[in-house]
Amino acid sequence: LRKATDDTPLLSEDVRFCAELIAEDYLVGNVSRDGDGIPIGVGLTGITVKGRLFLQQLQSEERKESFRSKMIKVSLIVGGYILAALVKWIEKQLGL
Repeated sequence: LRKATDDTPLLSEDVRFCAELIAEDYLVGNVSRDGDGIPIGVGLTGITVKGRLFLQQLQSEERKESFRSKMIKVSLIVGGYILAALVKWIEKQLGL
């Protein structure tokens, strides 16, 4: 949806995807098809309310996932330091 709403040139897979989004009323536009009915071009005129809500949902999920993955990375780093300190403390206690 982001690519479809800016001026970035569309690749063939993007054209097919945009055609599906138009068919499902997420985008407004026209689809040009070849003789076999395969989308070969789209003329986008806008995004629908349904499309905006869907885009906001995807962005929200993306932010949550990004935050979650950052927290996991930080937890692994902190856990590594704690584990290293614990190993050194145990070695000291055992006289190793």
